[in-house]
Amino acid sequence: MNRITLVLALFAASIALSTVRAGDDKGFKPLFNGKDLTGWKTQIKDNKADPAKTFIVKNGEIQVPGDQPFGYFYTDKSYSNYVLRYSWTYPKDQPEKTTMNSGLLIHIQTPHKVWPYSVEPQGRYKDHGKIFFIGFPKDAKTVQNFDEKAQQKALKPSHEWNTTEVTARSDGSFEVRINGILVNTGKSDLTSGPIGFQSEGARIHFKDIKIQMLANTKAPGKEEVKPPVKKTETAPPPVKKAETVPPPVKKTETLPPQTSTPATPATQPGAFEPLPERRGLFPNLRARLRARR
Repeated sequence: MNRITLVLALFAASIALSTVRAGDDKGFKPLFNGKDLTGWKTQIKDNKADPAKTFIVKNGEIQVPGDQPFGYFYTDKSYSNYVLRYSWTYPKDQPEKTTMNSGLLIHIQTPHKVWPYSVEPQGRYKDHGKIFFIGFPKDAKTVQNFDEKAQQKALKPSHEWNTTEVTARSDGSFEVRINGILVNTGKSDLTSGPIGFQSEGARIHFKDIKIQMLANTKAPGKEEVKPPVKKTETAPPPVKKAETVPPPVKKTETLPPQTSTPATPATQPGAFEPLPERRGLFPNLRARLRARR
Protein backbone atom coordinates (compact mmCIF):
# COMPACT_ATOMS: atom_id res chain seq x y z
CA MET A 1 0.00 0.00 0.00
CA ASN A 2 1.54 3.32 -1.09
CA ARG A 3 1.43 6.52 0.89
CA ILE A 4 -1.45 8.08 -1.07
CA THR A 5 -3.62 5.01 -0.60
CA LEU A 6 -2.82 4.98 3.13
CA VAL A 7 -3.74 8.64 3.53
CA LEU A 8 -7.02 8.14 1.68
CA ALA A 9 -7.84 5.13 3.84
CA LEU A 10 -7.16 7.04 7.05
CA PHE A 11 -9.23 9.98 5.84
CA ALA A 12 -12.15 7.71 4.99
CA ALA A 13 -11.86 6.04 8.40
CA SER A 14 -11.92 9.40 10.20
CA ILE A 15 -15.05 10.47 8.28
CA ALA A 16 -16.72 7.19 9.11
CA LEU A 17 -15.80 7.56 12.79
CA SER A 18 -17.18 11.11 12.86
CA THR A 19 -20.38 9.96 11.17
CA VAL A 20 -20.80 7.14 13.67
CA ARG A 21 -20.15 9.49 16.58
CA ALA A 22 -22.62 12.09 15.31
CA GLY A 23 -25.29 9.51 14.62
CA ASP A 24 -24.95 7.31 17.69
CA ASP A 25 -27.99 8.10 19.80
CA LYS A 26 -27.43 5.51 22.50
CA GLY A 27 -28.23 7.02 25.90
CA PHE A 28 -29.90 10.12 24.39
CA LYS A 29 -33.47 11.15 25.12
CA PRO A 30 -35.51 13.57 22.97
CA LEU A 31 -36.24 17.06 24.26
CA PHE A 32 -38.45 17.82 21.25
CA ASN A 33 -41.27 15.37 20.50
CA GLY A 34 -41.54 16.40 16.84
CA LYS A 35 -45.23 17.36 17.24
CA ASP A 36 -45.46 20.45 19.43
CA LEU A 37 -43.59 22.57 21.95
CA THR A 38 -44.51 20.47 24.97
CA GLY A 39 -41.74 20.96 27.55
CA TRP A 40 -40.71 24.32 26.06
CA LYS A 41 -41.46 27.98 26.75
CA THR A 42 -40.96 31.06 24.60
CA GLN A 43 -39.55 34.53 25.10
CA ILE A 44 -40.22 37.17 22.43
CA LYS A 45 -38.80 40.69 22.31
CA ASP A 46 -42.14 42.08 21.11
CA ASN A 47 -44.73 41.10 23.71
CA LYS A 48 -47.53 41.64 21.19
CA ALA A 49 -46.10 39.13 18.71
CA ASP A 50 -47.52 35.63 18.40
CA PRO A 51 -44.93 32.99 19.44
CA ALA A 52 -46.70 30.43 17.25
CA LYS A 53 -45.66 32.50 14.19
CA THR A 54 -42.07 32.82 15.38
CA PHE A 55 -41.58 29.14 16.25
CA ILE A 56 -43.53 26.87 13.93
CA VAL A 57 -43.68 23.11 14.47
CA LYS A 58 -43.91 21.42 11.06
CA ASN A 59 -42.68 18.18 9.48
CA GLY A 60 -41.05 17.09 12.74
CA GLU A 61 -39.05 20.33 12.89
CA ILE A 62 -39.11 23.64 14.73
CA GLN A 63 -38.99 26.18 11.92
CA VAL A 64 -38.00 29.81 12.48
CA PRO A 65 -39.18 31.95 9.53
CA GLY A 66 -36.73 34.77 10.22
CA ASP A 67 -39.13 37.62 9.53
CA GLN A 68 -40.50 37.64 13.08
CA PRO A 69 -39.24 39.44 16.22
CA PHE A 70 -36.12 38.25 17.96
CA GLY A 71 -36.59 35.74 20.75
CA TYR A 72 -35.91 32.20 21.81
CA PHE A 73 -37.68 29.01 22.85
CA TYR A 74 -36.28 27.25 25.91
CA THR A 75 -36.80 24.18 28.07
CA ASP A 76 -39.08 24.48 31.07
CA LYS A 77 -36.51 22.54 33.10
CA SER A 78 -32.97 23.33 34.17
CA TYR A 79 -30.11 21.04 33.17
CA SER A 80 -26.53 20.47 34.29
CA ASN A 81 -23.83 17.95 33.33
CA TYR A 82 -25.09 16.74 29.97
CA VAL A 83 -24.47 16.29 26.26
CA LEU A 84 -26.88 18.13 23.96
CA ARG A 85 -27.19 17.15 20.31
CA TYR A 86 -29.32 18.77 17.61
CA SER A 87 -29.47 19.12 13.83
CA TRP A 88 -29.95 22.41 12.00
CA THR A 89 -30.09 23.87 8.50
CA TYR A 90 -30.41 27.29 6.89
CA PRO A 91 -32.79 26.84 3.93
CA LYS A 92 -31.90 28.57 0.67
CA ASP A 93 -34.93 30.88 0.72
CA GLN A 94 -33.43 33.30 3.26
CA PRO A 95 -34.70 36.82 3.99
CA GLU A 96 -32.76 39.62 2.33
CA LYS A 97 -29.53 40.80 3.98
CA THR A 98 -29.42 37.79 6.26
CA THR A 99 -26.23 36.75 8.01
CA MET A 100 -27.70 33.29 8.71
CA ASN A 101 -27.57 34.06 12.39
CA SER A 102 -28.97 32.05 15.29
CA GLY A 103 -27.56 30.35 18.35
CA LEU A 104 -27.83 27.83 21.13
CA LEU A 105 -28.22 29.17 24.67
CA ILE A 106 -27.11 27.05 27.64
CA HIS A 107 -27.16 27.79 31.39
CA ILE A 108 -29.84 30.47 30.91
CA GLN A 109 -30.27 32.64 33.99
CA THR A 110 -33.31 34.67 35.04
CA PRO A 111 -34.77 37.10 34.33
CA HIS A 112 -35.73 35.92 30.85
CA LYS A 113 -35.21 38.66 28.29
CA VAL A 114 -33.69 39.19 24.85
CA TRP A 115 -30.89 38.33 25.46
CA PRO A 116 -30.52 36.53 28.82
CA TYR A 117 -27.42 36.00 30.92
CA SER A 118 -26.12 32.71 29.47
CA VAL A 119 -23.43 30.90 27.49
CA GLU A 120 -24.03 30.91 23.72
CA PRO A 121 -22.35 28.39 21.44
CA GLN A 122 -22.76 30.50 18.33
CA GLY A 123 -25.21 29.31 15.71
CA ARG A 124 -24.30 31.80 13.01
CA TYR A 125 -23.07 29.84 10.05
CA LYS A 126 -19.72 31.56 9.44
CA ASP A 127 -18.49 31.20 13.05
CA HIS A 128 -20.70 28.36 14.25
CA GLY A 129 -19.35 26.87 17.47
CA LYS A 130 -17.62 30.01 18.75
CA ILE A 131 -18.68 31.03 22.26
CA PHE A 132 -20.34 34.27 23.32
CA PHE A 133 -20.66 34.89 27.05
CA ILE A 134 -23.88 36.91 27.11
CA GLY A 135 -24.35 39.31 30.03
CA PHE A 136 -21.12 38.33 31.79
CA PRO A 137 -19.34 41.07 33.77
CA LYS A 138 -16.07 42.33 32.33
CA ASP A 139 -13.98 40.71 35.06
CA ALA A 140 -15.66 37.30 34.70
CA LYS A 141 -13.30 34.34 34.31
CA THR A 142 -14.11 32.79 30.93
CA VAL A 143 -12.02 30.58 28.67
CA GLN A 144 -12.50 29.26 25.15
CA ASN A 145 -10.24 27.64 22.58
CA PHE A 146 -11.96 28.05 19.21
CA ASP A 147 -10.34 26.10 16.38
CA GLU A 148 -11.38 27.92 13.23
CA LYS A 149 -9.61 25.49 10.89
CA ALA A 150 -11.36 22.51 12.44
CA GLN A 151 -14.66 24.39 12.24
CA GLN A 152 -14.24 25.14 8.52
CA LYS A 153 -13.40 21.51 7.90
CA ALA A 154 -16.38 20.25 9.89
CA LEU A 155 -19.10 22.45 8.34
CA LYS A 156 -21.29 21.19 5.54
CA PRO A 157 -23.01 23.68 3.23
CA SER A 158 -25.49 25.86 5.13
CA HIS A 159 -28.57 24.52 3.30
CA GLU A 160 -27.69 20.93 4.28
CA TRP A 161 -28.37 19.35 7.65
CA ASN A 162 -25.51 19.79 10.12
CA THR A 163 -25.32 18.32 13.63
CA THR A 164 -23.93 20.20 16.62
CA GLU A 165 -23.07 18.55 19.92
CA VAL A 166 -22.32 20.47 23.11
CA THR A 167 -21.00 18.84 26.27
CA ALA A 168 -21.68 20.99 29.34
CA ARG A 169 -20.14 19.59 32.52
CA SER A 170 -21.06 20.40 36.10
CA ASP A 171 -17.77 22.25 36.69
CA GLY A 172 -18.63 24.86 34.03
CA SER A 173 -16.42 23.40 31.30
CA PHE A 174 -17.77 22.71 27.82
CA GLU A 175 -16.92 21.20 24.44
CA VAL A 176 -18.45 21.97 21.04
CA ARG A 177 -18.45 19.54 18.12
CA ILE A 178 -19.79 20.02 14.59
CA ASN A 179 -20.59 16.84 12.72
CA GLY A 180 -18.47 14.92 15.22
CA ILE A 181 -15.39 17.16 14.99
CA LEU A 182 -14.20 19.07 18.08
CA VAL A 183 -14.07 22.81 17.31
CA ASN A 184 -14.07 24.50 20.74
CA THR A 185 -13.44 23.96 24.45
CA GLY A 186 -13.67 26.33 27.38
CA LYS A 187 -15.09 27.14 30.78
CA SER A 188 -17.18 29.68 32.67
CA ASP A 189 -18.72 30.12 36.11
CA LEU A 190 -22.21 29.09 34.97
CA THR A 191 -22.98 25.42 35.50
CA SER A 192 -26.74 24.92 35.07
CA GLY A 193 -29.90 26.37 33.61
CA PRO A 194 -32.49 25.92 30.85
CA ILE A 195 -31.49 25.32 27.22
CA GLY A 196 -32.73 27.56 24.39
CA PHE A 197 -32.53 28.25 20.64
CA GLN A 198 -32.62 31.70 19.06
CA SER A 199 -34.68 33.46 16.46
CA GLU A 200 -32.30 36.17 15.27
CA GLY A 201 -33.42 37.32 11.83
CA ALA A 202 -32.53 34.23 9.79
CA ARG A 203 -34.61 31.35 8.49
CA ILE A 204 -33.43 28.23 10.32
CA HIS A 205 -34.88 24.80 11.07
CA PHE A 206 -34.10 22.58 14.08
CA LYS A 207 -34.77 18.88 14.58
CA ASP A 208 -33.60 15.83 16.56
CA ILE A 209 -32.98 17.84 19.73
CA LYS A 210 -31.75 15.26 22.22
CA ILE A 211 -29.96 15.13 25.57
CA GLN A 212 -27.82 12.63 27.42
CA MET A 213 -27.25 13.13 31.13
CA LEU A 214 -23.70 12.49 32.32
CA ALA A 215 -22.79 10.63 35.48
CA ASN A 216 -20.53 12.33 38.01
CA THR A 217 -17.28 10.64 37.04
CA LYS A 218 -13.72 11.16 38.27
CA ALA A 219 -11.44 13.55 36.45
CA PRO A 220 -9.22 11.97 33.73
CA GLY A 221 -5.83 10.86 35.00
CA LYS A 222 -6.74 11.10 38.66
CA GLU A 223 -7.60 8.23 40.87
CA GLU A 224 -10.71 8.61 42.87
CA VAL A 225 -9.99 8.30 46.56
CA LYS A 226 -12.93 7.00 48.46
CA PRO A 227 -13.25 7.80 52.17
CA PRO A 228 -12.79 4.80 54.46
CA VAL A 229 -15.94 3.07 55.47
CA LYS A 230 -16.57 3.54 59.14
CA LYS A 231 -17.82 0.54 61.01
CA THR A 232 -20.99 1.10 62.84
CA GLU A 233 -20.29 0.52 66.50
CA THR A 234 -23.10 -0.71 68.65
CA ALA A 235 -23.35 1.74 71.46
CA PRO A 236 -23.72 0.19 74.92
CA PRO A 237 -26.99 0.88 76.64
CA PRO A 238 -26.91 4.03 78.68
CA VAL A 239 -26.07 3.54 82.34
CA LYS A 240 -28.92 4.53 84.51
CA LYS A 241 -27.96 6.73 87.37
CA ALA A 242 -28.82 5.29 90.78
CA GLU A 243 -31.63 7.21 92.22
CA THR A 244 -30.87 8.52 95.71
CA VAL A 245 -33.59 7.32 98.02
CA PRO A 246 -34.37 10.02 100.53
CA PRO A 247 -34.21 8.91 104.20
CA PRO A 248 -37.58 8.14 105.80
CA VAL A 249 -39.17 11.08 107.41
CA LYS A 250 -39.44 10.65 111.15
CA LYS A 251 -42.79 11.58 112.51
CA THR A 252 -42.61 14.19 115.23
CA GLU A 253 -44.35 12.85 118.34
CA THR A 254 -46.62 15.37 119.89
CA LEU A 255 -46.07 15.46 123.65
CA PRO A 256 -49.20 15.74 125.80
CA PRO A 257 -49.60 19.04 127.49
CA GLN A 258 -48.26 19.22 131.01
CA THR A 259 -50.78 19.40 133.87
CA SER A 260 -50.50 21.55 136.93
CA THR A 261 -49.42 18.51 138.96
CA PRO A 262 -45.78 17.91 138.36
CA ALA A 263 -45.01 14.50 137.05
CA THR A 264 -43.41 12.02 139.37
CA PRO A 265 -39.80 11.82 138.47
CA ALA A 266 -38.80 8.59 136.89
CA THR A 267 -37.19 6.09 139.18
CA GLN A 268 -33.53 5.84 138.41
CA PRO A 269 -31.99 2.45 138.32
CA GLY A 270 -30.64 1.38 141.76
CA ALA A 271 -32.78 3.76 143.80
CA PHE A 272 -34.95 2.43 146.69
CA GLU A 273 -38.64 3.08 146.65
CA PRO A 274 -40.03 4.31 150.03
CA LEU A 275 -41.80 1.64 152.09
CA PRO A 276 -45.44 2.17 152.78
CA GLU A 277 -46.31 3.35 156.26
CA ARG A 278 -46.72 0.49 158.72
CA ARG A 279 -50.22 0.37 160.08
CA GLY A 280 -49.85 -2.89 161.99
CA LEU A 281 -50.87 -6.35 161.28
CA PHE A 282 -54.37 -7.16 160.23
CA PRO A 283 -55.61 -3.57 160.09
CA ASN A 284 -59.17 -4.62 159.35
CA LEU A 285 -59.37 -6.87 162.47
CA ARG A 286 -58.18 -4.12 164.74
CA ALA A 287 -60.78 -1.78 163.31
CA ARG A 288 -63.55 -4.24 164.11
CA LEU A 289 -62.36 -4.66 167.72
CA ARG A 290 -62.39 -0.94 168.24
CA ALA A 291 -65.90 -0.71 166.94
CA ARG A 292 -67.17 -3.23 169.54
CA ARG A 293 -65.87 -1.10 172.38
